[in-house]
Amino acid sequence: MLAGDDMRGREGGTLDEMAASVWLAERAREAGLQPAGDNGTYFQFFPLERYRVSASSPVTLGGKKLVMGKDVVPDATLLANVDAPVAIVVMTSETIPMISTNPPAATGTPQTSPHAGKVLVVRYNASLAPAAAAGVPQAGPGSQMVLRTWARNVVQAIGRDTVATVVVVPDNEQAQWERVSAPFTRGTYALDTDGTGQQRTPTPGVPLLYVRESALGPPSPNRHLPLADDARLTASIFTDSFTYPSVNVIAKVPGRDPKLKDEYVLFSSHQDHDGERYTVDGDNIWNGADDNATTSVALLAIGRAMASAPGRRSALFIWHGSEERGLMGSRWYVSHPIVPLKQIVACLNGDMMGRNDPKTAALLGALAPHRNSPELVDMAYAANKAVSQFEIDSTWDDPAHRGRLVLPQ
Repeated sequence: MLAGDDMRGREGGTLDEMAASVWLAERAREAGLQPAGDNGTYFQFFPLERYRVSASSPVTLGGKKLVMGKDVVPDATLLANVDAPVAIVVMTSETIPMISTNPPAATGTPQTSPHAGKVLVVRYNASLAPAAAAGVPQAGPGSQMVLRTWARNVVQAIGRDTVATVVVVPDNEQAQWERVSAPFTRGTYALDTDGTGQQRTPTPGVPLLYVRESALGPPSPNRHLPLADDARLTASIFTDSFTYPSVNVIAKVPGRDPKLKDEYVLFSSHQDHDGERYTVDGDNIWNGADDNATTSVALLAIGRAMASAPGRRSALFIWHGSEERGLMGSRWYVSHPIVPLKQIVACLNGDMMGRNDPKTAALLGALAPHRNSPELVDMAYAANKAVSQFEIDSTWDDPAHRGRLVLPQ
């Protein structure tokens, strides 16, 4: 149910996340967990701030008016005013040997780009994309960031000193267009945890824009792109701001030891996922069955067991909202705890419990530099040896791990 299509991916700051949160709260009540949120409820609401480029931002390229969000989308949420001529560059293996995923760092004194003060315009060439060079298929999740990586590396390689870069996306690259256009309606997120922070607003920058090739007009057999040499880009990119509610679901089981019941063991998860995004295998709902419905329902099972046989210490259960938007729910809770933080003696957080090999389990915080609770780690090893006997995977503690996880010291 939690990861079903009816929840539409449980995106943070949406009614779908609210529906999932209400479902979890009702299941927590049925499991015998006591409400520990605001005003005797299971809910701790918080305001989620969102900024995105406005769909009303006017953009004209080569005399063609482009509709923001339909014909043109930005690579990032920023502010910009551009009125400059274009410089059309044909991307070939001779122009740049390969737009790699890691362009070499510049050495010596950087030279001024021949396109300085102009708008660099290039047509996406999938044959020069990093995935093509690495043999990654050009469809499906494996090609998720191919166009974006390619475009950003073009900017780094030949887009210095330009006032903007436009990447024209061929109409036969619909899958790639969906990948770069999906973030447009979302933009970026922020959280003022104590109500005293200055309003965070996007800053001026050099825009990178993706444009549908068909929006520029019919192709010309004599030209690389349907743009004249004297074409100009005029754009006034501004942003909209919104505030949406998101929510943590909080429940508890009081401890049975009068001396220890004011100490808490915290079990945490997050109930949100990524909502509706670009289509993969004919489906645009990102259900998030593993990330993180697995741990969310596991917490219900743990809570049900503890409600029937409470521990000496109290147990606190938190399903954090808007984790995928930048750990927003956990950040809010740390600033608005329902019990003093010093009374939380251990925190057991789970994420993607179904992603491991059947014989292995990942354990984070077990090795330096992230090892911060030797006693808890030893207990985890002992429990594993006595019960599940998984092969423990501690590679995530390596700062050089591909996940680049950084935990507090």
